[in-house]
Amino acid sequence: MAKKKTPKTSSPAGKAKAGAKKKTAKSSATKRPSKKTAKKATAKKTAKKTAKKTTAKKTTAKKTTAKKATAKKTTAKKTTAKKANAKKATVKKKANATITASQPEEDPGNGKVDAAKLAAVLEVILPQSSSTRAAASAAASVWAISSEKTQDVRAAIRVRDSLAEDIVREELAEFAEEEAPSSPQGHRRMSRDPYRFFRDELARDELQSEDLVAGWRYQGQRLRHELQRGLTNDQITEIERELGYDLPPSYRDFILEWSCGELFTRPEGGYRLLPPADLLGETRGRLGNQMHSRLLPIVDLGSADYLCLDTSQQKRGGEFTVYWWHCGDGERRVADTFGRWLKRLVEAQGEPFWWAVGAQ
Repeated sequence: MAKKKTPKTSSPAGKAKAGAKKKTAKSSATKRPSKKTAKKATAKKTAKKTAKKTTAKKTTAKKTTAKKATAKKTTAKKTTAKKANAKKATVKKKANATITASQPEEDPGNGKVDAAKLAAVLEVILPQSSSTRAAASAAASVWAISSEKTQDVRAAIRVRDSLAEDIVREELAEFAEEEAPSSPQGHRRMSRDPYRFFRDELARDELQSEDLVAGWRYQGQRLRHELQRGLTNDQITEIERELGYDLPPSYRDFILEWSCGELFTRPEGGYRLLPPADLLGETRGRLGNQMHSRLLPIVDLGSADYLCLDTSQQKRGGEFTVYWWHCGDGERRVADTFGRWLKRLVEAQGEPFWWAVGAQ
């Protein structure tokens, strides 16, 4: 009878080796790709490389084209600039030749070209736009003013104006002599002549350049000071009788020579010296009794302002203080006497010095 084979029982170590072999075989079987998959991967890699090369070529081509375009523009600019410079040089040569030919024999010009004449020639030769032509026309007018012919005309005008001014001065001097009153030295209350400064002011040239209103007076044939002849001693005495008191000496001596009129005439109106015979009428009529009775208006400053004598306080020598009466809103002391007010006005050349705060 035959014996049965008993299966060999391997040891644990053998079993482990056998399991490891099986796993290795399985993993190698799963890792090995198929032929189709390998071909696809290779094709993708090749396409990527080709795309990169194509992009690089396109970028290089663009850069090269841009460089060529920039080089062309630069060359064109240089060429245009050279042509423009050459054209300007040609025009300047033609202009020099034209001006040299037009110069007189005794003045060869020494090779130098007058800037204004050169500009005029260039304006004719070069093509111009409408705005440039307008500017050229203005420049030509300015250039014409400096020409010899125009200079002669302007010189003739100056001579004519000078003669006219001399005639006006003579007429004004004659008029001033006719209007100048005789000096009433025998009737003055003050021992010395208090208005010598004012005589010098009247003798001053009517057309002085620093006088801003001289041109207006010249055109209107006006005098700087337009005054009437003085009153007689009897007329002043009658006025004092009507007022009820004596006039201050400085004011009385003034109206003996110049009774009334306008000081520092100007377009907006000067300072109107009120006629002495109408002093009370000014207070009662135009002012409508708005002014205090102690104040006697003597100068109309305009805009309802007056210079007044304060008759309530008689100073030493019989003088009255001068006040500025401002539209009935207030009073301000201006000067101790009428003579001092007039002197300060002449020194200020007609400017209202009493506007300053604290004016005395």
